[in-house]
Amino acid sequence: MSHLRSLHITACMSGICVNKVLIDGGAAINLLPERILIKVKKYFDDLILTNISVTGYSGVSTPVKGLVTLEVHVGSSSRTTIFVVVSLKASYNALLGQDWIHGVGAIPLTVHQNTLLWNDEEKSEVIKAYSSFYVEQMHIGFKVYNDKLKSLDVDRMLNYYNCEGCFLTLE
Repeated sequence: MSHLRSLHITACMSGICVNKVLIDGGAAINLLPERILIKVKKYFDDLILTNISVTGYSGVSTPVKGLVTLEVHVGSSSRTTIFVVVSLKASYNALLGQDWIHGVGAIPLTVHQNTLLWNDEEKSEVIKAYSSFYVEQMHIGFKVYNDKLKSLDVDRMLNYYNCEGCFLTLE
């Protein structure tokens, strides 16, 4: 069930290796939680102030702290990347969105938990996912629109490793 996992890699940002970097082809921008800012040797004085806001999955708009430029190394690829610094609790240490993905010509392969890059010699390079990061818990939420469906009975905590065999049945 690796196709249910998010694609996390390790990247070096301004010379500091950062794990749990999420590659998200659905995100237009690159995000950096403010807690990581100091870890990559940048400070609030280094931020370029902006008046933009970021809207998350919940639809809540959050003002950003600013923009910061970091040199991002993944495999043999290197690119100067602008990150939007936000104050949020996230399961990732940085998010590389479409800006970075298209900028380096990466092909994220979530099913295979790899990212495909081309190096300077025009040869493909496979970047393996950060394997020690896993889904700790999976929350299932649904609404029953068919009255003949029984509710989902689960007598244990669902997580990535034990959710197989849980399914809805007809009465």
